[in-house]
Amino acid sequence: MSVASRLLLVCLMLPLTAHAAPVGGAPPAELAAADARRAALYTRYRAAVVGLDCRGRLGGQMVDYYGTGVVVDPTGLVLTNITVVPADAAELRIHFTSGHVRPGRIIRIDRRSEAVLLQVDDPVTDLVHMPLADSEASQPGDVAYSWGNPFFTIQRDGGVSLSRGVISGVYTLASVDDQSRYTGPVLETDAAVNPGSDGGPLTDAEGRLLGVMSLAFSPTRWLGCAIPVHRMRAGIPELAGLPVVPPQPGADPLAAALRAAAAGCAPAV
Repeated sequence: MSVASRLLLVCLMLPLTAHAAPVGGAPPAELAAADARRAALYTRYRAAVVGLDCRGRLGGQMVDYYGTGVVVDPTGLVLTNITVVPADAAELRIHFTSGHVRPGRIIRIDRRSEAVLLQVDDPVTDLVHMPLADSEASQPGDVAYSWGNPFFTIQRDGGVSLSRGVISGVYTLASVDDQSRYTGPVLETDAAVNPGSDGGPLTDAEGRLLGVMSLAFSPTRWLGCAIPVHRMRAGIPELAGLPVVPPQPGADPLAAALRAAAAGCAPAV
């Protein structure tokens, strides 16, 4: 009998139930708590994610644009990017999860960060909004959530997509996308990003806005990227005037564990 055959025989003779996980038991307390936090986060901030559509010129023709935006102020300031709302946008509509559709207008564009700041035309004072985070403090391993309006889900039925992942990279990017020409710092994430998610928020575990999802990507990494808030604040005065909310200590123990794991493993990769 060969060595390989002997090893296979030994493996087959090992008791299969020696280390089997219990079936049907309750999940560990940490996972249950993480699920509860995620559900509460979605309930609290989903209304701050909006669907956007408009008309704009592309290659000499008027075409339809759509994507996602995020409310950053209760008076109706909405942040997105130029691949969702171009500079010559017409018939701009902002779709809320409540089913309300309101007209919007561009009040500021920063081409360096491709940020576009919109204003809801109807007078409002109490919209659900996402607070800003200190995106310069983001590190690989930090928990991150992508929020979006993929395939018109908000326009169709008020649905907002939510995907949990991590910050998988923090680096300077020169995009190879044929629509985004962004060059600068990005927050890369492995959280799901689908068509229509661009312009939508990337948040931390507390729902604080880290950045806006972009079509920009690296030819060597192929993961979703967000333009960080600190880069957008540099070119959007209205955004720079909004407060940056500090994190709550110990708000997500799983985030701290992932950050520590990433820091410990990085030198070995």
